[in-house]
Parts: sequence; structure tokens; C-alpha cells
Amino acid sequence: MTALIEIRNASKIFGGKSRFGKDQQGTVALNDFTMTVHDAPPAITAVVGESGSGKTTLVRLLLGLTTPTSGDVLYRGVDIRKLSKESHLSFLRDVQTIMQDPYEVYNPFYKVDHVLKVPIDKFKLAKNPAEAQILMEETLNAVGLRPEDTLGRHPHQLSGGQRQRIMVARALLTTVSPFTTAPTANGSVANCRSCSPSSASSPRGAATPDPVARWNGG
Repeated sequence: MTALIEIRNASKIFGGKSRFGKDQQGTVALNDFTMTVHDAPPAITAVVGESGSGKTTLVRLLLGLTTPTSGDVLYRGVDIRKLSKESHLSFLRDVQTIMQDPYEVYNPFYKVDHVLKVPIDKFKLAKNPAEAQILMEETLNAVGLRPEDTLGRHPHQLSGGQRQRIMVARALLTTVSPFTTAPTANGSVANCRSCSPSSASSPRGAATPDPVARWNGG
């Protein structure tokens, strides 16, 4: 079975060239890292490590925001850099991010409804405004928020926990069970696809995050 998303022997080195083009030692952010994420069963995997160990770089590679120095990142068996327009749209739906500081995601000019309406509009998840409203309310209920106390408010009018739950709801809007990268220690993030690291070997002293825990989720 083809994996939902897979990272194979990926390394990321920052620097290595001076402004004058001379070779210099770069910073190894990730070294020979491999991880496979399957469609099922649902699970949560924690990738933990000290500051500078490569956790954020790993997330950026999985999201396609950073290109690996070596190795590959695959979505359903295809290099994410070579996805067709249709496949790339599916990738954007399936792979979602819940940021550590959700407040930074919000535009204070807009009410929180905006972060839910945008994916509904972009991915054509509703046929009309009434259906979109029902979808938003159902998703908020699914993450333990009362729609009548949440929608219509600005970000500063909600608590940090409420703002993060809205971002969880946003991730759940796009598909029933998305693969969600959540670089956070907050326990409110609880819906991820199976994430099974197949190897995380590296030379001694290299900066490589260690996948240390896996919980099966319902």
C-alpha cells in the first residue's frame, strides 16, 4: 500500500557557501531521516528533541516549505516537487498544520470565522453559505467549542486554548482524518494520521530529531 506521505533519507544542510562562493562548513539541521505516514490506523506520534535538533526543519520538509539537501519527500508515492496541479491540491487538503502559537496565524482585522471560511471556499467544501455555516458549526462542536460563543468574535476575544481549537477545527474541515503536523507541546492537538518512523539513524553528533513515542488514536 502506498504511504500517504513519506520522507526518505532526507538531510538538510543550511549554508555551506560564503557570499563569495567559497566552501565553508554548513549547519546540519537534519541528517538521513526516514519516516513513513500511512492512511490507517489513526495515530499520534511525538517527535521530540532539544532546541536546534531539527524538529521544525522536519515539519517544513513535510509541508513542502523547504527543499531537502538530499533525500526525498513523497506524497502518495510521488515527489512533492513533481506533483500535478490536481495532486498538489489534494496534498494541501491532506496535510495540515496547527501552529504552536495560534495567535500568530490570525489576522486581527478579521473575525475568527475567516480562518474557517477560507478553506471551505478554496476547496469548495460547501455549495452555499448556509451549508458552509452548518459545516463550521459541526466542526467547532467536534473540537469542543460552542459555535454561538465562538463565531463572530475577533481573535483577541478568545482564549489561547480556544484559538488553537479553532485551528484544529480548520484542519479537520478539509478531510475527515488529515495528517496534521503540530509543532507544539499543547495537549489539545489530538487528531493525526498514523505516523510510523521506519528509521532515524544518523552519525554520532548529527542533529536529528528522535521519534520516541506513538499513541494509537481513535
